[in-house]
Amino acid sequence: MRQQARGLQLIACLAICGCSVDLGHGPLVSPDRVQSGTVATYWRAGGQDFKLVGRAGPPFPLGLVLPGADIEIDGDGNERVGMQVRDALKLAGYTVTIVNRQLPVEGPVLDYRVTRFWFGNPTYVPIAGKIELVADLVAPDNVVRWSRQFSGSGLTFNFWDGFSTAASGAITEIANDMVREFSGEEFRRAVAQY
Repeated sequence: MRQQARGLQLIACLAICGCSVDLGHGPLVSPDRVQSGTVATYWRAGGQDFKLVGRAGPPFPLGLVLPGADIEIDGDGNERVGMQVRDALKLAGYTVTIVNRQLPVEGPVLDYRVTRFWFGNPTYVPIAGKIELVADLVAPDNVVRWSRQFSGSGLTFNFWDGFSTAASGAITEIANDMVREFSGEEFRRAVAQY
């Protein structure tokens, strides 16, 4: 009977906090200066595929006796990151062309990869975490013409959909930083070399 009660408590806890992340940015800030031109990029982020993006802990004091649960991203995580990158490029004024990673490309390609994506709530609330990614503009001769690391943090006390809320805050911060960088003169010059 006691085991069943613990199981029901865990199920109730996890149902309340949600065990998945729906990754999407919030409103983005339009740049002061919009660029023009075409930027080739990939449909999905490069690097390792990821699905597990966090760990949910039951509320105190249940966390002392009950295990937590894995938090997974809804859909293909690398594809969802790709959508955010393309949105930032478009808002900066560029036309986006999707290219195949397996085929040679004539001009530079914006390559990007997630280096960190983790959210957790060791005490149930708050839910906090961080997303980090690297973006490189790579020339056809494989020389990196422009490179930046982007980082965004998310924090929320919303336990109803907190993992998605915290991840949205982090990816919105990254997307806004990308818009600022992509609309800048250094990135424009790197794209215009070809």
